[in-house]
Amino acid sequence: MNKINFSFSNWLLYTILIIVYFIYWNGLDSAFILDDIVNLSNIGQYQYLGKWNDFLIFLLNGDSGPTGRPISLASFYLNDNVWAGAEPFDFKYTNLLLHLLNGILIFFFIIQITRLSKLEVHFQTWLPPLITSLWLVAPLHTTTVLYVIQRMTELVTLFTIISLIIYLFLRDKIIQQQYKNIYLYLIFFILNFILAVFSKENGILIAIYILILEYTIINNHEKNKILKKIHLIFGWIPLLLIFLFLLKAGFLDNHSRSYSTIERLMTESRILWDYLFQIIIPKSSYISLLHDDFTVSSNIFNPLTTFFSISGIMALLISAWKYRIKAPIFSFGIFWFFGGHLLESTTVALELYFEHRNYLPMLGIIIIIAYYSLKIIQQKKYTYVISAFLATYIIILGLNTYNLSLKWTKPIEMVSSWLENHPNSQRTLEALDYLIGEKISINDRQKLLNLLDKSAKKSNSDSYLVFRNLTIHCKQNTLTFNNLQNATHELKQSGFVLATPSVFAGFLNEWSNTDCGELSTDTMLRFIEDIKKITHLQKGTFPHTLAYWQGEVQVRQGNLDEAIKAFEASYQLHKDLDLLLLQAMYLHTAGLDEAAEKKLQLASD
Repeated sequence: MNKINFSFSNWLLYTILIIVYFIYWNGLDSAFILDDIVNLSNIGQYQYLGKWNDFLIFLLNGDSGPTGRPISLASFYLNDNVWAGAEPFDFKYTNLLLHLLNGILIFFFIIQITRLSKLEVHFQTWLPPLITSLWLVAPLHTTTVLYVIQRMTELVTLFTIISLIIYLFLRDKIIQQQYKNIYLYLIFFILNFILAVFSKENGILIAIYILILEYTIINNHEKNKILKKIHLIFGWIPLLLIFLFLLKAGFLDNHSRSYSTIERLMTESRILWDYLFQIIIPKSSYISLLHDDFTVSSNIFNPLTTFFSISGIMALLISAWKYRIKAPIFSFGIFWFFGGHLLESTTVALELYFEHRNYLPMLGIIIIIAYYSLKIIQQKKYTYVISAFLATYIIILGLNTYNLSLKWTKPIEMVSSWLENHPNSQRTLEALDYLIGEKISINDRQKLLNLLDKSAKKSNSDSYLVFRNLTIHCKQNTLTFNNLQNATHELKQSGFVLATPSVFAGFLNEWSNTDCGELSTDTMLRFIEDIKKITHLQKGTFPHTLAYWQGEVQVRQGNLDEAIKAFEASYQLHKDLDLLLLQAMYLHTAGLDEAAEKKLQLASD
């Protein structure tokens, strides 16, 4: 690329960065929501132990994934070290800056790809800014940039792209036999690889991306012994580990989902096509944080689209492999998209559908769109039409993203709009129920609860609603022994949902604070014991939550020995420092200082 063209591309990049900055600006002034609160409310919880200890505890207590994601957690702590009074704007502003930085990195990554592909100056000039523009303004990214907790996705993307840029630079040095400082570059590559994995587990997919680059874009380049060793260590071995992990996660591990691994794989085939359509022709009204209403495929023909989705994916992958020499850009884009979804959209028992999973994978599809559009222009066919189309397309995407960003400033209206387009989404109903609180009339609240009831019964997850109704009775001071008996009976026929433990805890907390209906501690302990006997509900954090509240009720009853046993059982299920400190406090209050000291020592260790 000559100097003039490179300068021109840079100015286009600066322009789009400024535009995207202002597209998201209004959305930064929006609240924390859903998992933001769940995952970040522990910031500053242990300030009394010293800031450094509080920081370490926050990092080491991360449970979002197998690694704990300490790099991402550390970034949140840098925004604010105390949750009380934390400003969402500061967190979201950091997210936006990371998004823009990722755009800059993608720009330089595409420059490397155009050079490796030996594309003409026309492509080297226009592809980097065009691809970067399409990626930066994509409406799907609003649920990543403005959802604070998805900084994890932004950070793993940051370190992934840096790793790939370093890898291509390192590879070029090896091919040219310029071995000076080669180990320094290798150390930088390994460091970023590690940072990516400990930001979010998707960082391991760097191995997939390297192999995709090697077998598509760089397919005709020579290889030497050093490169073969690098491919083995950072490509093939991690790929083998990924497949072993996916087999274990899908077919050996137990999980609490209502569908099997095979059903999940069939369903994900349809979801991947849904992602593709949302990337190419985004429907803003459909974009949401929550898609738990997506119909699960029970077999290859139910729904019928399952068969066509699986067939379509197989056709794309076979075509991508077959034409990897003749059409390396097409091959690269297809493999990049599906490779990027390998971890979260296959056998691991995560929730089925999340838009943020497309943050980096969508780059493959955007590269295909941009490259073949420019190819048509280069051939002097429909030049003005395609140019006008691309400009209009980017403007429409930007306006959609701007409007979606504005919606985030009014969370109740935003979640209400999600509900209009996802009427069977129980989690959206739950989110709306939480946001509205007591701000609506009794009649409107009853309508909302009726919708919750209908959704819960359809998804066989009405354990949430059982405890939610008990909480309402408690707040109205109308809770009776019969309510608990009926609840126990209903729970035996109810399905488990991830929100069940938290709404149960909310009910017990309400009872503890208000004595609703004047139910005795004996009655509440029997109720907890009855729930513990319902085996199909003993999933996720529920056993730990039940044991904890059993302890709290025992304390309220004055039975400290039994309370400590319950707290200890809860601690064994979930190593929570707070449980040790809580036991120490109760023991000290009872004058059992020696036992309290042992708990504090254990917490200190």
